[in-house]
Amino acid sequence: MFTRVSSWLRHDPLSESFWADFFPEAPRPWGRRRSRGFTLLELVVVIGIIMALAGILTLTLPNLLNNANEATLVANLKLCDDMIQSWQAAHRGNYPTGWDSLITGTSLYPYLPTNVTGGVVGGCIEPMTLTAAQVERLKRANITTVCDMTQYTGSSTNAVNASYMAANTTLPRTLAEGGTLAKVNVNITLSKTTNAQMELNATHDYVLFGVGRGTELVGVGGYIKDQPIAVHPEGCTSPKTVYSIPCAIFDLGVASTTGNVTSRDSTVARFIGTVAVGENGFVYSEEAVVNQ
Repeated sequence: MFTRVSSWLRHDPLSESFWADFFPEAPRPWGRRRSRGFTLLELVVVIGIIMALAGILTLTLPNLLNNANEATLVANLKLCDDMIQSWQAAHRGNYPTGWDSLITGTSLYPYLPTNVTGGVVGGCIEPMTLTAAQVERLKRANITTVCDMTQYTGSSTNAVNASYMAANTTLPRTLAEGGTLAKVNVNITLSKTTNAQMELNATHDYVLFGVGRGTELVGVGGYIKDQPIAVHPEGCTSPKTVYSIPCAIFDLGVASTTGNVTSRDSTVARFIGTVAVGENGFVYSEEAVVNQ
């Protein structure tokens, strides 16, 4: 007993030997526990879980990003809708003039999004030669000039590029009979809108304008201070190389009556909505009913 007491006095009460002398089988609460690493099986299970989560994210993340980008795009288009309608309300029913014509010479602008098999914007637009009645209906809405697409040469390294600086804003073209504008191909457009998102009528003529920096709506004195951009979610296009500006659709009325000007014709071009142009068609600003 004396030996054990002496041993007790000589040892640190927190050490393992202190407790081992008196209670050899007792637990050692203050003893240092030996660390134990992961077993091979545990490592395999953890790695498997991480790989499964990574696989799920790989499948779902692109869809989430696409949905977010499309929601942002639709919101921006809706903003352009509101600005055009606000302009009309503040200017006694008149619309801004000086839109991008989307025309180079007598053809569609070559840097519009193009599907190799479907054509420009998936075949949803085509060149249209203006009649006197169509010109008159646009003029009644105060749309008298357009900016043709003559400034971009195909090099995105220049200050001039396919979206921001493509239109010739210094020499706008006055609309006249025989001139060319971009016409919405209603039949193809309707065939691509199974979930109806814009009010189109198969018996009407529609023109498509770009909301470019030459229009009264954009810049100093306009309702949109900076050039708007609306990149279609299809593909990976850059505003520097592919036209990525919101476009406005105007209804010119019944196609059979847009020929010659008559004294009884009082139809005025009417704004329908804004769209983003993509390789396979349009993205619309809001849901509406398609009338066929």
